[in-house]
Amino acid sequence: MKCMTMRMRALRWSAACLAGGVFVQSIQAQVGSLAGRVFTDSSAVPLVGVEVAIPSAQRTVRTDNRGAFRITGLAPGRYVVLVRMPGYVPVTDTVTIDFDTDVAKDYRLTASITALDSVHVTATSPGLSVRMRTFERRRAMGIGSFIVPEELRKKEEVTLRFVLARLPSLRFLTYKNATFAALTRGTASRNLPRAIPWESGSPRQCWVQIYLDAIRIYAPVAATRGSSGEQPVPNIEDFRVRDLEAIEFYAGPAQTPAELGGTGATCGTLVLWTREK
Repeated sequence: MKCMTMRMRALRWSAACLAGGVFVQSIQAQVGSLAGRVFTDSSAVPLVGVEVAIPSAQRTVRTDNRGAFRITGLAPGRYVVLVRMPGYVPVTDTVTIDFDTDVAKDYRLTASITALDSVHVTATSPGLSVRMRTFERRRAMGIGSFIVPEELRKKEEVTLRFVLARLPSLRFLTYKNATFAALTRGTASRNLPRAIPWESGSPRQCWVQIYLDAIRIYAPVAATRGSSGEQPVPNIEDFRVRDLEAIEFYAGPAQTPAELGGTGATCGTLVLWTREK
């Protein structure tokens, strides 16, 4: 009798393991993948080291020496794909992943062409500071919007909001005599941070992250109950144009360089360079 009981237990355990294995296989069969290659648009040469990212799934890979990439473990759904590399115009695509589906997609990147003017020639001068060399290096990539020192010199007596008003995809909201910068395509949501976290009346928006001399002074943090990571959005009017040397703006993750957050900069990036005394 004891032997029979032990045998029945063994059979039940085997059946449970088998069922568990079938369940795991069923879950694994539900995920899909995205694979393909990235080439130059003109000569169809494979590009090595291109960043291919799916921000919503927090997945990022780079192409190998054949220009190939593969992103696995994607749950069924619709995803935005970002394909970018310095010196090339970034590509944004949308793919749909179905149950147990491998999507194949190739991309072609076009080299960005930037007309070099006298300002660029001057920028190559060895007398430039390290900060301005960084500014000019990113400006030469042809991605983003830039305000050069010469332009700021002509507008020292106006507000920073006035200077930034010409930048695409950037808007401003005023609350209690303070002005905050947000991405235009961002919409109000309970998950977006407030301009002033501890004031329930302050607006919620997709606030741009802000760098001051290569130091990030603000990054939006999704609002969660009991969260202590939120900080107030900087007041744009606190920065005087006469104190600034140059400005960079990137309208979203597709434009933002990896060194400034890359695909994590969902609300865009504003970089303020102060004038060296």
